[in-house]
Amino acid sequence: MNTLAEFLSPLLIDGSAVLRERPLLNSGEQAACRFLAKEYSTYLMSIAGSPVDFDAETAVTAAGWVWSACWFLVSRDEDPSLVESTLTPPEQPRTPAAHLAADLTLRFLPGIYRRAFAVAPDDVLTRSLSRLLRLWPLSGVLADVVEAPLTAPEFDGHPGLALLYAERLADHFKPAWVPGDGRAREYVELVFAERGMHLPEVSDR
Repeated sequence: MNTLAEFLSPLLIDGSAVLRERPLLNSGEQAACRFLAKEYSTYLMSIAGSPVDFDAETAVTAAGWVWSACWFLVSRDEDPSLVESTLTPPEQPRTPAAHLAADLTLRFLPGIYRRAFAVAPDDVLTRSLSRLLRLWPLSGVLADVVEAPLTAPEFDGHPGLALLYAERLADHFKPAWVPGDGRAREYVELVFAERGMHLPEVSDR
């Protein structure tokens, strides 16, 4: 049986997804959590500002979404209601810890979304992934989703996450993802100025 921990190792080390059978989301959670915690400690060293605690529950949940999304991408005959319910977060992220713990695996989701969109732009998988990415903007900013994020990219004012978001936005610019004000907006302006990029005026939305 393929477990979540077995899925995560090639994903986080090599950037590849290996699927042998339908994911069982409660399989190997403890091992997956230990692996994610270890990878997170390394990932955290690249984030500026004060340290962000590891949100184990969010990290494992997000990893499960990525695992399921990979499966739904190759298994196209799944019940649409199952796809939608599996990839529907119960709530928006509310803390820097949640944003960053999820990003450990959700940063791979834009590539899955791109492939899903190429196959069927308006099917349930593509729509579900788009909503998921819009709810988790630190990862969603990497995706080819033009609609505005559903969660404001404020990150509770954490400077390291705001800077990471700004850098990603500069690399994957989408007007609707430019913050209107606050710390996140300041970092976007700073990064764009440093790169000599013009930041268009963004109308209220």
